[in-house]
Amino acid sequence: AVADERDPYLLSADVVEKWSEHTREIAWIAPGRYAGSSLGFVRFDAGTHFDHEKVRAVPAFHLWRLTENMLKTLPAPQKAFGIKLTAADCTASSIREMSALEHLVALELGYRKVTDDEAASIGSLKQLRWLVVDLAQLSDAGLTKLTELSELRALIIPSNRDLTETSLRSIARLEKLKQLDVSGTGLTDAALQKLSVLTQLTHLDVSYTD
Repeated sequence: AVADERDPYLLSADVVEKWSEHTREIAWIAPGRYAGSSLGFVRFDAGTHFDHEKVRAVPAFHLWRLTENMLKTLPAPQKAFGIKLTAADCTASSIREMSALEHLVALELGYRKVTDDEAASIGSLKQLRWLVVDLAQLSDAGLTKLTELSELRALIIPSNRDLTETSLRSIARLEKLKQLDVSGTGLTDAALQKLSVLTQLTHLDVSYTD
């Protein structure tokens, strides 16, 4: 199957129109390595044709900000989609409101510190399959909150220098993980051995670790 150019995001016109009022851009995203990219979300322009079965891309909204109660004013997408909040304004409360979005499967929250309260809110998003938290300065306690995401397939947490062996023990509880990026975290080879229990893992980036 390929994206239909008449309906490039496979979302209703009402959803696209209302969400666009708060959005920098809308684009297809997918986890993994495509066209030589590193682990993480790969962006495709609208109208791009690709094999959905292979790429597993979903439409994503890159929001300017996420204020409290904003999501309550928007129609909930009825198909799988993602939200990107790179360096955007948001709070633990506004993140927690995403749990009402039944079809939210991908979230990128990067280039800002993620507090333990915000990590707990992310952990409440039980429907997530892919999560990127880049340069988030996650603590061990915050990372533990993410282990509530039992359906997670991809976890991208590069450049989080505060992660320790305790963090890896938490990650090892995410039994369905297929893709993991802990690059630039300062973790040792001995600590990384904790991940050996993740039998479904197919992509692991541990570059620039100690």
